[in-house]
Amino acid sequence: LLGPCFSESVSFIVKTVFSTVSSIFMRLLNTFAGMMVFMCIVNGICGIGNINEFNKIGRKMIGRYIALSVLYTGLGLVFFTLIFNIHIGQPPKGENEVMKIFNMVFNILPDNPVKPFIDLNTLQIAVIGIFVGLLILSNGERLGNIKNAFQGGNILMSDAIYVICKLLPLYILSSLSLLFWQDGYALLLKLWKPILFTVIFDFILVLAVTAYGSIRLKISPALLVKKILPGSLIGLSTASSMAAFSTVFETCEKKLGIKTKLVKVGIPLGHITFVAPFSFIFTIPCLYMASNFGMEVDMIWLVVLGLLSVLISMSIPPVPGTFLACLTIVFSQLKIPVEGLSISATLGMLLDFVLTGTRVYLNQIELLLQAKSYDMLDMDVLKKEKV
Repeated sequence: LLGPCFSESVSFIVKTVFSTVSSIFMRLLNTFAGMMVFMCIVNGICGIGNINEFNKIGRKMIGRYIALSVLYTGLGLVFFTLIFNIHIGQPPKGENEVMKIFNMVFNILPDNPVKPFIDLNTLQIAVIGIFVGLLILSNGERLGNIKNAFQGGNILMSDAIYVICKLLPLYILSSLSLLFWQDGYALLLKLWKPILFTVIFDFILVLAVTAYGSIRLKISPALLVKKILPGSLIGLSTASSMAAFSTVFETCEKKLGIKTKLVKVGIPLGHITFVAPFSFIFTIPCLYMASNFGMEVDMIWLVVLGLLSVLISMSIPPVPGTFLACLTIVFSQLKIPVEGLSISATLGMLLDFVLTGTRVYLNQIELLLQAKSYDMLDMDVLKKEKV
């Protein structure tokens, strides 16, 4: 705020110090971000249990969770692209749209196991992580030592990110100070728009899914909301789906009538693979920054943003600072100016509360619907008025 009062020489020194602090923090973060995502994906797959359990229920459940995550993320992309008035242009001349999509899909496959970590190519890192995770899962106890090694590596990477992010307050101070110095006041004042429209979109989504669920389950919408709400409120107030884990487990088993066997499998799988609308924590800041920086994007850019948002949301661990590490990767992949990172991180942290609460709510309804399809739902318990 006092920037304009300083002399030119003092301003230069302060800007240099702040820029250096920001650069050091980002370099440290980038060093571990790719490996952190890899370790989380491998451990998430290994956490399913065993390949037989995966084949019986897990495969269909994961497919449905991922499909819904992609669907809801796609709807969010369309909605917020219109809200933020994103200009969608044409690909560069001479570049075939179909070939560009083909090349994007083909390039998901890495040509060596090291380069994706150097380039922070999240899609390729995810492919390597999925492949390694399924190999470990299919071999069961024979690779128990390797599984334990990956669990240790995951803890190590998470701890490294946690230590680095002790510098986060200093980084935010430096970045926001530079932003203010460069006339970023107007940008901060506009944060109300993405927050308001996120609440509106999530509210519409919750209403639609609740109506659909109550019709399919033949239950009063008011009773359905009353039973599901406690765990959702914990997610809303803490911005942590893990904090709501035990409450959701008890609700699904004792109040919603879902068989214990399905609850034990469905809740952990949902926690990993059902990421809508939490994926908006990446799509909204990226679209908002693209709008503010006047970026012209094409359809491929939007597809990549959606894919990255879903994949990274599945792998992000509940450790302070990991959101910023993942957001850095997305910014790098989509060529969004790094100057918008600090304000995007602030926006993401604010959105985290409402998005987590909505995610916990939708996850319970989806598990109810799947329980009905597997004939693992006690309708008498579900329709019992006393909760």
